Amino acid sequence: MLEGKTLSIHLTGQAGGHPVQVQGSFRTVAPAPAANEPGGTYGTLEVRGETMRIDDTLLAAMPPRSADIIRTLRAAGTFDFVFRHERSPALPSGHANSLGIRLVQCTMAYAGFPYPLSNVSGSLRMDRGHWTIRDITGSNDTGVVRCNGMLVPRGDNDGELTLQLAGTGVVLEKELRDALPAGVRQIWDDVDPRGNAEFSATVRYHVKARRTEVEIEATPQGDTVSIEPAWFPYRLERLRGQLHWKNGLLTFERVRGTHDRTTVTAGGVCRFVPGGGWHVSFEQLTADRFRADHDVLHALPAGLQQAISAVHLRGLLSLAGSLDIHSTAGPPAASWDMQLDVEQGSLDVGTPIEHVHGGIRLRGQSDGQTWQTFGDMAIDSAMWRGMQLTAVQGPLAMDASGVRLGATAARVGEKAAPRRVSARVAGGTLLLDGSVAAGDPGGFALSASLGDADLERLAGDTLSAAHPYRGRVFSTVEVSGSRAGAHSLAGRGQVRLRDADIYELPMVVAMLKMLRIKSPDLNAFGSSIVDFRIEGPRAYLDNIELSGDAISLVGNGEIDFDSNVHMTFRSIMGDSATQLPAMKRVLGGASGQFMLIHVDGTLPHPEMTSEAFPTLAAAIQKLQSQRRGQDGLRSAGLRRESQR
Repeated sequence: MLEGKTLSIHLTGQAGGHPVQVQGSFRTVAPAPAANEPGGTYGTLEVRGETMRIDDTLLAAMPPRSADIIRTLRAAGTFDFVFRHERSPALPSGHANSLGIRLVQCTMAYAGFPYPLSNVSGSLRMDRGHWTIRDITGSNDTGVVRCNGMLVPRGDNDGELTLQLAGTGVVLEKELRDALPAGVRQIWDDVDPRGNAEFSATVRYHVKARRTEVEIEATPQGDTVSIEPAWFPYRLERLRGQLHWKNGLLTFERVRGTHDRTTVTAGGVCRFVPGGGWHVSFEQLTADRFRADHDVLHALPAGLQQAISAVHLRGLLSLAGSLDIHSTAGPPAASWDMQLDVEQGSLDVGTPIEHVHGGIRLRGQSDGQTWQTFGDMAIDSAMWRGMQLTAVQGPLAMDASGVRLGATAARVGEKAAPRRVSARVAGGTLLLDGSVAAGDPGGFALSASLGDADLERLAGDTLSAAHPYRGRVFSTVEVSGSRAGAHSLAGRGQVRLRDADIYELPMVVAMLKMLRIKSPDLNAFGSSIVDFRIEGPRAYLDNIELSGDAISLVGNGEIDFDSNVHMTFRSIMGDSATQLPAMKRVLGGASGQFMLIHVDGTLPHPEMTSEAFPTLAAAIQKLQSQRRGQDGLRSAGLRRESQR
């Protein structure tokens, strides 16, 4: 209706079977310079509709840019709208448009993040080309997603759409996986997540370039989430922590999960490279209190698995350190710097070591085919054949060929002086080098020396009872063999005692009694030397010297691992410092041959027999044998004479 210079509009129509109301008013004003009011057309036009359906007809009727936004949202369902057109010479282009849309029971799957939502409600508003998205809420299964955002124009037919999404109770299922960027989908496939999660995402869509950028942060909801990474095949449950994805880089922070009674924590990044490759860096990885046969060990890279398995490690273990894994054409390659701690453990480096408490730092790498690792031991305490080893320190090296300890573990080209493995034993210092071959039977070689150990403590450890022996022990040994058994052992060595007091050793007491020495002084044998050979389960004592001021004993014999002994001693009276060297020079003559002492039985319970004047007895026996032979010859001659 036109009244003077004012046009009023009141219309009602149908669109898609739904009523649409159009109302407006426009007036023409002449310029008024005195009022500083330009002339022109003033007025507004407002179009309203309810329960309208989003379809192609509607999109065709909308301005192109607005239609593109609706198409990008992939929205369907019903909505209410208010379109307002305003004219005024004061406006930059003489007019302005605005559009308000209220979604009612819609569905939506935004092209840049096509996660299907139903029961969508909320509002979209466009004002002079600027779009604002407010409080759009939708659901998928048990998950609820909320969205806010805006479209900012960037010149003609261009702009940047930014969406802020937040989801709670979102089920980790295929629909969500398919909505993620390609790189994140690959992570999803490699990680195999299950459960419910919360996430926030920022989606940027560049209209003209049709390029989408996605940044996502996700956290597990409650204790529902579990994962099992392909590059760390170990199912972690009750997962906690945060994951962040941006520009092809996945960052995981304070990730914590459990498997049975083991807790694993991790932090690091995952990078993706062209061609589908990936590189996972665990900057911090820990696993607490698991056993060597536990799944966590089998989840480690093959090289690190083999390094730990090479020493047959058992007990409660803990891991802490860094681990890098990256894809190759074959098995994944890896590098690591890990601290391995052992509690009440055991290992086998050619000989079993038990009750191990302490740690080993391992640094190494694998190319997917071959591997090597170097380490430093820092073992607080361990037991070997009843002896306690403390403060065990030194280098080791491992690869597919086996384990090397001490100086044999030195790297090729290493400038530092080779170090031996050291340990404290009975107040003394043990130094050793060795190697153990991989596989069965696991051949090994060991070279060791013991210096200034306390005899009383050493005897107490090996004999499992307190003994009043005194002295300092020095020993060297070289031995080789295999895990096939004691029969494979071979080696040699020496044991020396200084400032010794061993007269209460059962075997020594028995020998002193046999020699009629009833009250030996406390330094009956001040020093001793034993040279020995190891052949299988026996040690052959080629030279035994028990040296004292009043009496000395020299001899030889053998002993087995069950302490069964067979020894023979000769006694020497007088000062060992002057008598013993002479005795050794004439050992085969008459000197010292007045008595032999034979020792059998076991070390704790020896059995003694003596043989007086063994040389004289042997001479008499020989003479008797000769005489019997001569008598036999005479008898034979007489018989021949009588027969003639």
